[in-house]
Amino acid sequence: MEVESETEFRESNFPTAVIEVPRGAKLKEILRNVTSFDLKFCSDASKEFIKLLKTDAGGEFLREYVKSSSNCAELLQAWKLRQGKSGLLYIFRLVASILSHPVGKYKANSVEDIGLSRALDKFARLIIEEKLGDVYEELNSKEVKRQNAALLVLGSVVRRGSVLASEVAKSFDFKLPIFPKLAEYNVRRGVESKRKHSTRRAFVGFAMSFLEVGKPGLLRWVLQQRDMFSVVLRGLGSDDDETVCYVLSTLRDRILVPESLVPPGLRSVIFGSVTLDQLISIAGRENGGLGTEVAFKVLGMVCTDPSNGLMPDPKRHPNPLRGNQKRLLDLMKKLKATEIRYHRELLLSIVNGSALFGSAYLDEFPYNLEDHASPTWFAAVSLAANLVSSVRAGYPFGFLENQTEEPPSINSSDVQGIIRCISPRPFSRLVINKGLLHSDSVVKQGTLRLVLEALMLLDSFIGILNNCARSSSQMSHIWASLKQDIQNEIRILLPDPQVLLSLLSPLNLRYKSPNSRLKRVAASEIVLEENMNRTKKKRTHSENEATDIVVCGITSSPDVPLPGDGIGVQENAGDLEIKDDCVKAYLELWGLHQCMAVEDEETYFYSKLLDTLKIYHIRDIKDQAYILAEAAMLSTGAFETNSREIGAWFLFLPGYSSCNNIVEHGVEIIQNLSSVVVSFLCDAVSTTGNNLFKYWDLLRCHIHRLEGDEDVSPDFSPLMVCVLEKCLRLLSSDSGTFTLPEKAMISLYVSNTLRYILQTQVEAGLLSSLISLLLSEGLDGHCSSVDIHGDFCEWRPLENLLLFSNSILDKQTCSILSDDTKVVHADSSFYHTLSEVKNFVGRGYDDILPGITTAFVYSMLCTEPAAIAKNFPSVVSISHSLHGVPIPHLFSIVSLEQNLLKDVSKLWPGMFFTGVERVVTMIHGEGRVEELTVKLDMDSIGSATVAFCSFLERAPFYVLFPALLSVGYSYVLEISKLQDLLLTKLSEGATDLISSLRLLLFWFYKIESSYRDKPLDELEQLSEMCFTLMDKMLARLFVEKTDSGFSTITSAPLSTHYLQEVAETLFCHPAVIMTLECPLSRSEEFSDAILGESWENFLALARRGVHKNDYCVFDMLAKTSDYVFALCNDHKIPSEVDCANKRIVKAFESLVQKLFGILKERFDHCTNTNLFLPLIPTLFALYTLSRFISPFELLELVQWIFSKADLKDSTSNYSALAIGLGIAGCAFDLLSAYVQQPGTELTAFVSWGIEGKSFDVTLFENIYFRVADIASRVELDVADICFLKVVNGFSRHRLLQNKCLPLCVVMSRLIASTPVRFLSHCLQRTSITKAQLIFRLTEVSPLHLAIFGHLFSDMTSGTFLRKCNMVQGYSSTLADDDFLLLLPTALSYLKSNLVKYGKQFYNCFRKIPSFYWTILVHGFSNWKSFVSREIFRVEFNEYLLSSEEELLNFFHRSLLGTSILMARYYFALCGGSWKQKKCLKLFDSVCSSSGVNEDLLDCDVGNISAYSPNQCLNFTMKALAKISLCRMLLFPEDNLIQFLPKDGNGDPVGVTSEVGSSKAFSSRSRFVEALVHTWQSVVKKVPSNPFGSRKVECTNYSLFRYLEVFILRNISEITAEMHDSGMQSDSLPYIEQLARYTLLYRFEVPGILSMLCNVLALVPEGTFSHSLVLQLLIAHSQFAPTIQSASCSSGSLQFGMIFKPMSSILKSLVLHGKDDYALCKEDNPQMPKQLEVVKLLRVLFHFTAQQCGFDSEEDNGINCKELLFLLMSSYGATMSEIDVEIYYLMHEIECISESNPAYVAEIDYLWGSAAVKVRKEREMEQDISVDNTNDETVEERRRIQFRENLPVDPKMCANTVLHFPYYRTTGEGFLSSNKLPRGDAECMTKVFL
Repeated sequence: MEVESETEFRESNFPTAVIEVPRGAKLKEILRNVTSFDLKFCSDASKEFIKLLKTDAGGEFLREYVKSSSNCAELLQAWKLRQGKSGLLYIFRLVASILSHPVGKYKANSVEDIGLSRALDKFARLIIEEKLGDVYEELNSKEVKRQNAALLVLGSVVRRGSVLASEVAKSFDFKLPIFPKLAEYNVRRGVESKRKHSTRRAFVGFAMSFLEVGKPGLLRWVLQQRDMFSVVLRGLGSDDDETVCYVLSTLRDRILVPESLVPPGLRSVIFGSVTLDQLISIAGRENGGLGTEVAFKVLGMVCTDPSNGLMPDPKRHPNPLRGNQKRLLDLMKKLKATEIRYHRELLLSIVNGSALFGSAYLDEFPYNLEDHASPTWFAAVSLAANLVSSVRAGYPFGFLENQTEEPPSINSSDVQGIIRCISPRPFSRLVINKGLLHSDSVVKQGTLRLVLEALMLLDSFIGILNNCARSSSQMSHIWASLKQDIQNEIRILLPDPQVLLSLLSPLNLRYKSPNSRLKRVAASEIVLEENMNRTKKKRTHSENEATDIVVCGITSSPDVPLPGDGIGVQENAGDLEIKDDCVKAYLELWGLHQCMAVEDEETYFYSKLLDTLKIYHIRDIKDQAYILAEAAMLSTGAFETNSREIGAWFLFLPGYSSCNNIVEHGVEIIQNLSSVVVSFLCDAVSTTGNNLFKYWDLLRCHIHRLEGDEDVSPDFSPLMVCVLEKCLRLLSSDSGTFTLPEKAMISLYVSNTLRYILQTQVEAGLLSSLISLLLSEGLDGHCSSVDIHGDFCEWRPLENLLLFSNSILDKQTCSILSDDTKVVHADSSFYHTLSEVKNFVGRGYDDILPGITTAFVYSMLCTEPAAIAKNFPSVVSISHSLHGVPIPHLFSIVSLEQNLLKDVSKLWPGMFFTGVERVVTMIHGEGRVEELTVKLDMDSIGSATVAFCSFLERAPFYVLFPALLSVGYSYVLEISKLQDLLLTKLSEGATDLISSLRLLLFWFYKIESSYRDKPLDELEQLSEMCFTLMDKMLARLFVEKTDSGFSTITSAPLSTHYLQEVAETLFCHPAVIMTLECPLSRSEEFSDAILGESWENFLALARRGVHKNDYCVFDMLAKTSDYVFALCNDHKIPSEVDCANKRIVKAFESLVQKLFGILKERFDHCTNTNLFLPLIPTLFALYTLSRFISPFELLELVQWIFSKADLKDSTSNYSALAIGLGIAGCAFDLLSAYVQQPGTELTAFVSWGIEGKSFDVTLFENIYFRVADIASRVELDVADICFLKVVNGFSRHRLLQNKCLPLCVVMSRLIASTPVRFLSHCLQRTSITKAQLIFRLTEVSPLHLAIFGHLFSDMTSGTFLRKCNMVQGYSSTLADDDFLLLLPTALSYLKSNLVKYGKQFYNCFRKIPSFYWTILVHGFSNWKSFVSREIFRVEFNEYLLSSEEELLNFFHRSLLGTSILMARYYFALCGGSWKQKKCLKLFDSVCSSSGVNEDLLDCDVGNISAYSPNQCLNFTMKALAKISLCRMLLFPEDNLIQFLPKDGNGDPVGVTSEVGSSKAFSSRSRFVEALVHTWQSVVKKVPSNPFGSRKVECTNYSLFRYLEVFILRNISEITAEMHDSGMQSDSLPYIEQLARYTLLYRFEVPGILSMLCNVLALVPEGTFSHSLVLQLLIAHSQFAPTIQSASCSSGSLQFGMIFKPMSSILKSLVLHGKDDYALCKEDNPQMPKQLEVVKLLRVLFHFTAQQCGFDSEEDNGINCKELLFLLMSSYGATMSEIDVEIYYLMHEIECISESNPAYVAEIDYLWGSAAVKVRKEREMEQDISVDNTNDETVEERRRIQFRENLPVDPKMCANTVLHFPYYRTTGEGFLSSNKLPRGDAECMTKVFL
């Protein structure tokens, strides 16, 4: 870039010239003249020097100069001489030329010039350090030449390298006022003149010089000088091409590259809206040159590359880029895309693959498509179509990739973006329909192109969704639901299909042929030939482009020429001239590059119209047809007992597909082949419907013959009988109506259907008997003459069906391990048929393809299975080559001939196993199956393998599963691969899951039966595969129907009939019954002791003794019961639901009774043999299902067991009693759960059948006393556990909550009647269970409590122990742990007597706490070992703790908690003997740590997630105990018992108050500091809201949050006590830390803020600086947002004195029963936090004002004026608590702050948003100077502002009238020492609000 003919040096722009004068002499002359006082000499010498530098010898000249003067003294002399004068510009130009010369710049490979470059660098650095003042003076001179020269010098210095550039960037003053003006043109001159006489080019050069040499760090810093670069970029629109190219290419090469390291945010700042406008203008220049092209490319980079800051990239890792969508969308709207090519290409590149921007632009499409007469209409519609096409071409579905979680919802931004691209708002259905029906062909073509592009995008989207569904089998139902929702939403937006069909009407008239059939012309038959010759139509596209939509009135014939085939219309492409603009429009619209005639245009239109119809999903018509056919069959009345059977009659219809109902290719051939079977089925259905009673009677007669007089209800329709009869008559007929292949096809269909129905019966015995009966009679006379492996192929399927039915009747084992393979001779006729077919297919005879296909299918049907297996590669290859038409028939053959695929795997292992592996690989997303075409060699194994892959892909589950079972055990193929394949088949959308479940159970039953006969590993593997499939299917059954996960399965409605089918299938299936009756044995050794475990422990231990297969069945039953009964409980509709529920309960009850019968039978056997271990599997099944069994039924079973056991001979009946006790304990658990929470928690209540029935009290009473008798006689742990369960379930603290009063009253009576000797039994050998038993028993029964007291007194005196010593087998001593176990009961006895007998007997009961204190004090002295004892360990039993109150209750009920409470009683009753010195010593033992930061926890809080919930619970218990004990020791005045007597001074009797010593005060301070440190460690690691974590972490975090609240409560209370006792300043450092951590970690928790407020209010004045906490609070990032919008508004706020009146004040009289605070809290959940923040602020402001005042902001760093304004803007002027607090605080601030005494008055006492508005208006008025404004004018303006901004809430006014606070007094707001706001204790317990 040149400036005034001088330029910086470029290495490639030096003219060649030779200097003849010696350089030394010439140099001296020039330097002499440069330093001359004469300006003329100086200027001429400078110009000559510059001219010499430009020559070829300029480099040598420069070297000579620097060598002679390394410090450039002459230049500095000349500079100094011209300093401040006009001639300095010549020196600047010379300096710039020298510094810019390429020889003088550093080059690593030029060693000789290193010294030269260093010298010039030194000179340049001197300019930066000493001469910038002269440069500034030149820049401010207002002379263009001088300014340009200064800019040239600066640019030359910068270009010397990044180091000097950095120094210039640091030293140069970019804020010079004149600096940005240097980038402007002189507006008073012409275009060329202003460019010539302007400093802009030099300014641009200087600015760009930083980018040319800058390193990444420098670039980021320099680019932040936004003013310099913004003026450069804003003026680009007025620059010439050279400047534009220079600037943009520099930005492109230096900034918009990854090497620049310039962050996207900074790049986005560079290209602001104004800059983008300039680039848009340059890119749109007419006849644009190089600058236009560069601008277009830079725009493309900026707008499409996310790293440049505009285009978002949410997938970028690790930091997603948000981009600037608004700026980019604004740019898109400014583009003239219909007029300028570069603009259009830029727009399309932006939306490429981005549905977000495509939809946003299309929603605000700047062109009108409704005005078809507009000259821009065609360009606009073409643009819209191109936009949709560009979105699709760029693959906008990336958000669906790697979708590990649930699919996105239809309302997600990504999905909605694609939907809005398909059907934007401006392109409504009405607009599209009008365009399609328009008379102008141009409009019609343009509209069709837009519709086609939208449908292609939709088709791609649906295809991606289908792929996602296939790759995620567990989520396939959710993907299918999403796809359906998308189609439903788009369907109403797309044009009416009838409109598209109507456009085909002219096509029918043009291409009608008398010989044609009613067949739609294929889309591929209407093509635009490239040579444009109107010749006979040829089929050019592949067959898979043809569609199967039958459109009436459209006919075609392949032999009929198109109109215009005559000679007169044939033209060569070279002779055709385009004379009409419409042709150009067509070519542009469809992207064609050749000429087109009018006929071609119309033909092409119809081809695209057919392409549109092909994508339009008219395939839904077939689904509707299926629904109609199903309804027609249902209307016959034959399927009332089992409507699911209807679907089975469609499965094996030729051409039926489980996914699409009909295969896609060869529709006509399929229809012809299936017509005979369809006709047969229709005739049978019609006959059955017309003669329904006849066939029902016939069916009953057959059943009577089979079952006798037994009442049996068939689970199948009478259509079976009709079909079999018709099929037998048809096969026996010789009328010739049906050909042999047609008979074989019908026989195959009937046999497959009946075989499938047999496999999907819950109990298949009756149907198999019926089929055997009918077939035996029907085949009689034929079987003798029929060889099913010979020529009589039509009888073969029925014979196979007969054999299959007989195998079920005879209970034959599974034959999948049979190894018989039929041998076929090589000269089989089928082999020759295959050869002929391959010959025809290989030659490509398409015209005879239907005949070939039909002949091949017939040949297959008439061929024996062994021949098909022998030639299977050819069979499957040909089937695939014939468009897959024979595949459904091959499915039928494979389904009937179960061993066919096994034979194929043996004969052709390479093809078979490779094909399976390929398909499994494709399922896992690791590959794809190739397409097989007729061009491949059908004799090759490779072709057969590919075809077999296609066969497996299309095969439905009900065909593949039975066929692959026989292959599953092969050593060649892993069972997991078959399992993956079958799981994929199960996940297909249209699979009947219940029928598939029954199919699985059928074959599992056969496999298990075989395994019991011959236990083989292969059979066990197949059983495991069946379990895996069933588990996945059950999960999908319930998840699919409820659309929810397992955890929320009860939240969604489910068909009760559906539940009934699932329940009856599993509860009644022979596979389940067989598992219960004949459990498999396992070699695991157990002792009889396992029977004495509780049922919970038994389940864990017995799991190893139950066979894996049996365990899977039990687990499946439990899961199903859980699902089914949970959903049954959720239904509330009584009519239909009640009936279905009864059937479900009946099915389950049948299973339970079966289980009871099996248990009783085996129990009798075990009693006789005295070996009870064989009962383990049956007991395991019983315990697994126990929660669903009625507890009274379990108790009846227990009574039966007890009746069989002899209590006198307890040794021999040990196991029998243990079994009964275990079942009884299970029943008691169930009753306990029911009593405590009836009908709410336990999902199995519906299965008990006890609702509305009376309880069997006698039964319960007998079992209760029998258990008590056994427990007192026999030393069985299970007896104690069982008795504890019943007493624990009906203890006093739970009986208070129950609703089952009859049972509870009975239980209270029974517990009170427990034999007294049971207490002695529990006391003699104390254990944890017995101790809990005593406690619960005495809790309910006062009599037993009194007896325990006497026995305990004897124990402590030794009398009881002497009596026990006389009993053989009992120990004469009890350990301390034994007494500790009895402590809760002893404490209960103590409390009861203290309340009962009063103070006169206090001394009599002091020995109990004294006795325990001797034990406890020893344990407390060794704290860690004491609390770590096993007896103190606790666990979560029934429910998790949900609050701090529940945690404390749990602690107080625990043994450790009662121990602390007993110690408190000791201090209250006997504490006088324990002086303060002993207490402090014990405290030192408990808190033995001497560190500065003492922690009261015994765990690492930072590692909470690694602990189990029970571990965290025990850590919490220990901490609670330690804190409670320490506080008891340090603050004896807290050891008060509520009912203890008081002396004359009001002090409790026995409690002495000692004056605190210095050691006591030190210990107290140490304890408080330990509490604070412990609290700090908790709040740092535990989040304030733990409920977003995982379940285990959430439980752990919650426990520590409750502990945190407990610690805070203690800190607050101790602070209050220390305040009353005289707090010292040296004990207060913890308060500052407490405040800091509260504001840092718990600002969001109102309760903790309240506590802090309470603590700060208790600190004595003058001992603590409250101003520090006040500063921290105000500086908090959430302080202002929390204060703002604190008022409770009704939403009807209005401004001004005139507002809409209310209709009636009575409408505001609503008795809602809630106070204003509660209502405001509902509207604003942040209200509690806002209130606590205001209270805390008020307390801090009060103490700060007393300590240091608020005279000025410098005193304490608090701006009272801004704080007051914040409060005013948040004030709501209501009587709510928060507004009252804000009001008082504002009043105090005004009274206290002397600098702002009347600020509220300054804004006219307005509040809320009105205050904000007034302040903004006043600030604006201050900025505008108003002359001659008097006081009256100002006052009037303020009145107007007040009237306009007065906030009035009409509803609030009405409430004020109705609820006026008449008793409110003034002056309550000033704080004093006795009116400080204290933290609410209740609020402390609700920290999670």
